[in-house]
Formats: sequence, structure tokens, C-alpha cells
Amino acid sequence: MEFTTDKSTQPKLTTERHTGGHDIWSARWRDESGSSRKKSFGKVDEVPEKRANMLFHNWMADDWRAKDQIKNPTGMQAIYTVSMLADAYLSEAQTRYLKNGKVTSHVSQVEAAMRQLTECWGNKSASSIGAPQIAKTRDYMVDSTDQKGQPKKLTRKTVNGRLRLIKEAYRLARERGLVSAESVADVVIVKPLSYGRGQARESKRIGTVADGVIDGLLPYCGTVLTAMIQLQRATAMRPGEICGLKMEHVDTNVEEGVWLYTVPPEVYKMSHIEGAKIREVLIGKRGQNAIQLLLKDRKPTEFVFSPAEAEVERRAAATALRTTPLSCGNTIGSNRKGSRARWKAGSGYTTETYRKSIEYAIKRAGKDGVVIPHWHPNQIRHNRATAIRTAFGLEAASNVLGHSNVSTTEIYAEQDRKTAAHVARMTG
Repeated sequence: MEFTTDKSTQPKLTTERHTGGHDIWSARWRDESGSSRKKSFGKVDEVPEKRANMLFHNWMADDWRAKDQIKNPTGMQAIYTVSMLADAYLSEAQTRYLKNGKVTSHVSQVEAAMRQLTECWGNKSASSIGAPQIAKTRDYMVDSTDQKGQPKKLTRKTVNGRLRLIKEAYRLARERGLVSAESVADVVIVKPLSYGRGQARESKRIGTVADGVIDGLLPYCGTVLTAMIQLQRATAMRPGEICGLKMEHVDTNVEEGVWLYTVPPEVYKMSHIEGAKIREVLIGKRGQNAIQLLLKDRKPTEFVFSPAEAEVERRAAATALRTTPLSCGNTIGSNRKGSRARWKAGSGYTTETYRKSIEYAIKRAGKDGVVIPHWHPNQIRHNRATAIRTAFGLEAASNVLGHSNVSTTEIYAEQDRKTAAHVARMTG
């Protein structure tokens, strides 16, 4: 029989009792001969509803629809909803945007964009959506909420980025024949927000942080965090490069008085770009002195900066300051046991934990009545860039920091090492 949009012919995700006595996620429909068909998506007590929905929509797009849309592509487009389109694109992003086997932070932006698109038009046919509806979605995204559900205006850059993802989701759906060509052509003409127009706020440019502010915080940072900050001040590394530092990637004999840190691909921010060159960081005496104490008994394969060591130091300091007696016979640390144990520090920092460690240090200073303005690790990189540019020129700063433009970097590849080594010997 010819495919129609009658509900009796369309699979619908439901739960039903299996003959084995457990509930399962399943979809039932009738095929072209009128026979009843069923597809299962796992046990209800093992597969969360959100996961089951994603599996169902992916199956609808990649399997069931691929067969039935041949008979009636217009009918298939009519029942392919915006919610289905959003789920399919998110699933695609989770397999496309991977680095070292893990999804990248870009996927969180895809998830946010698809969620806001669904909030606006979830139950509508994806092919019925055009420029007017997507323009409304763009404006709707300006007023968002933070992680605590509080109102928050997104930046123009974020809104425009999510708009691009929505357009990409429609292009992908068109490749699969699930939306009309007219709809995609209309969606992609929607213009991004212009600078200075509308209600979206502008992104704050990352600036420098005064050296006096950093110096004022160091007494509250502990040995490990202080070393991280001082090494970054000396080298202008990215926060991720600081966190991922292991001595197995450091050559201590490459240049007189200089160490060479070859940033591994899993740490280097630009390694996924085709043609990206190897990222090298040269560490002078200041940087070497900052971490020398931490290298004692450190294996080359271990992270130079250990959150676990920082936590031991913090607990020891807290114990030394306590005025109440220790309980349960403990000599140091928490007395929680088993499932009630506190969070356990990992073997290495992430850019998030590095940033939060600085925030915690600022709060500790505040408890002592020392007011430290908020700042974050990326600002240290900008400090170093400004100082090098002032002292040695723009080209030297570009060489030390590593070019973001791969083709431009290739032009200066021959002299990068020499220039950066000279700067490292002089100031790093």
C-alpha cells in the first residue's frame, strides 16, 4: 500500500511488557502489506528514556525512513519534525566532533542550539520551517538561562554560532532527503546578528591582568598552583598545554639554557586542523625554576602538575590551622568513608580545574580580607604576549605563542625555533 501519514502506519515509541516479564522500549507499525511490525530499543530499567528516544529517532532517520521515503518522499518530509531533525543532528555531532575518542566541547554548543530550536518549533514539520521561523529562533536565543536557570543574555558571537549549527542541521537533513529543498534554501538565508544591533551583548575581549594582582594571589595558591602560574607567565603556554605537561615530552638538551616541550596532539588545541604543524614551547630558566621542585621523584609519564598533591598540601595546611580536636582517630583529612567519601583529586588538571583553582584561591584571599579582582589563566598568556611584543616585536610574539594561522606559520617555520629560543633565554 502507498505510505501515508496516518498514525497507524508510523512507528511510535512506547513501552510494553516483554514475554520475559520485563518492560521494554519498542515501536510498532504496519508495513506496506498491512502486517504488524516491531522494533525494540532495550529494557526500560537499563535504557533511560532520553537514550531510548535518541535511538528511536536515529533508527527512524537512518533505517525505517530510508526505505519508506522512496515510496513517498513528500509524505516522509511532512512527518519529519523539527524535534527529530534536532535529535539526528546532535547524534551526528557526537560521532563527528571527537578528539582522542572523547566528544569535544563543541558538542555542548550543538546540544544547546538543538534544544532551543526544539523549544521553538519541536512538533512542527521540519519542512514547514523557513526564514521567518529561524529568524525568530535566532532572536529567541538571545535571552537564555545559565546553569542555575537564571536569566542570561547570550553574546552575539554565541547566538550566531548556534544559528550556523541550525543551518548545518538542515543541510544534513536535506542530504538524507528528510526536508524539502525549498525549506533549506529559505533557512540558510537568515542573516546573523550584526555588531551593535539588537539585544545580544558583545563578548568581552580577553585582556591582561596586572602583575601585581597575580603576585598578590600567589600566597594563597599553594606549591602546585603557584608553579603552574609561574610557568605560564614565563612561557605564554595555553592553559591546556600547562595542564598536559609531562617530562616525557620535554627535551632538556635542545638549546643551551632552554628546554623544548613538544606538545602532544591530544593536548595541542589546533592538532585537528589539516596541515597543522607540531606545537613547540621553549622553556627558559624562569620556567625551569618554577617547576624544578615538582620534578623530584616524578616519573616522565606522570603529569608535572598533580591535583592530588595539591589536595594533600591543602588538607595538611587546614589540619595545622584547626582548633577542634581530630575525630575517629584520624590524623589528617576527611573522616568520611565508603560511599560517603569526598571527591578524590585526579592525576592531572583540566583547563576547568585549573581555572577553578584560581577562583578558589581568590576566595581564600577574600576570607583574609584581601580583595583580588577576578582573573583567569588565559589572561596570563595575553600578559606574556604583550610583554614580548613590546620588547622584541610582533614577529617574536607570534613565534613564541604559536601562530593560529597554519599557512602563515609555515612561512616562518625556519626561523621560529631560533627566535623563540632567543626570547626564552632572555626572559623565560
